[in-house]
Amino acid sequence: MKAFLAQIDWIRNTFFFVFYFFLVVIIFLSLVNPQLQEFKKENTNYRKELHITQQVQKQKMQTAEALAKYQADNNTLLNAFKANITQETIKEKLSSIFQKVDVVKNGNSYFKNGYLAQNYIVSGRVADIQAINDVLIQVMNLQGIVYLAFPIHIEAEEGVLVFSFSLEVYSLP
Repeated sequence: MKAFLAQIDWIRNTFFFVFYFFLVVIIFLSLVNPQLQEFKKENTNYRKELHITQQVQKQKMQTAEALAKYQADNNTLLNAFKANITQETIKEKLSSIFQKVDVVKNGNSYFKNGYLAQNYIVSGRVADIQAINDVLIQVMNLQGIVYLAFPIHIEAEEGVLVFSFSLEVYSLP
C-alpha cells in the first residue's frame, strides 16, 4: 500500500483538485446561480400576485355576500325604488280627496344620491282641514319612495280651502 501511495504525485493532484474545484465553483456562480436568483425572484413575484389575487377574490366574495344580505334585508325598500310614480298616478290617488286636483311637474328630473328624483306640485280644493290627514295617508300608500315637502300652503277661497304642496318622487334611473 505504501508503494501505491508513493506513486501518487500529491502536489500535482492537489493542484488539479483545487483547480477543478474552483472551476466548478466559477461555472456554478456564473451560470447556475444567476438562473437560480432569477427563478427565486419570479417565484416570489408569482406568489405575491397569487396572494393578492386570492385576497381580491375573498374581498369580492365578502362584498357579494354583504350585497346579497343587504338586498334581502331591504327588499321592500329596494322594490319601492323600482316603482314608477307618474303625474297620473298621483292625480288618481288624490282625486278621491280633492274636488279639483292638479299635479304639475316642477322642473326636470335630476339625479340625487344615485336615484332619479322628480318634483311635483300638487294643488286642489277641499271642504275642510281634516282632508290633510287623508292626503297624508294617500301619499304614504303610494307604491314608491315619495317625500312630502313642507310647507303646505292652505288658502281660503270662496268657502273652500285650497291646498298646495310639493312631492319629491324617487325612482331608479
